[in-house]
Amino acid sequence: FEIPPPEGTFWGPFDLPVLSPDGSRVMFAATKRDGTRNLWLRPMDSVIAQPIPGTEGNAVMAGAWSPDGRSIAYTAGSKLHRLEIAGGSPQAVSSVPAWGATAWSPAGIILFTANQSPNQIYQVPASGGEAKLAVASGASGDFPSFLPGGRRFLYGVFAPDLGLNVAALDSQAGKQTFTFVHLYDP
Repeated sequence: FEIPPPEGTFWGPFDLPVLSPDGSRVMFAATKRDGTRNLWLRPMDSVIAQPIPGTEGNAVMAGAWSPDGRSIAYTAGSKLHRLEIAGGSPQAVSSVPAWGATAWSPAGIILFTANQSPNQIYQVPASGGEAKLAVASGASGDFPSFLPGGRRFLYGVFAPDLGLNVAALDSQAGKQTFTFVHLYDP
């Protein structure tokens, strides 16, 4: 099957669909002809997507579902937001400038990429609070994705080499481990 962008919108290169934990809905970002962006929600048993109220903006990027599927995390306007799908206002989760993809663990940790150079991945409780680095200081990365179990995660590396890193969070000891997988050598 195919999921086209909603009428009057188009997708950019980073507008990737995100399936809900129960597989019943898909969330994605799309750009309107006037340049504004929204997050959209489409039930898998329907061909009609609806904009998610409260997600309007110029730099909205689809993010992650909460493990129970009742909330989403996304970046917009250089902020990480949390929104209850049933309604309500977006809540800023962190004061660290954010952009790009997010990931939400079963333990209630949200990973996001800081809107700074180098792009570093941070972690913050889903309820909000102080963000801290999720990977070694100075490491650059984006597009985090938790692996089963919610402790380890993958993230992409784009410079100076293209690859995937695997990191593990250990909240008790603050330890981090890495395995680099090199994908491309020009």
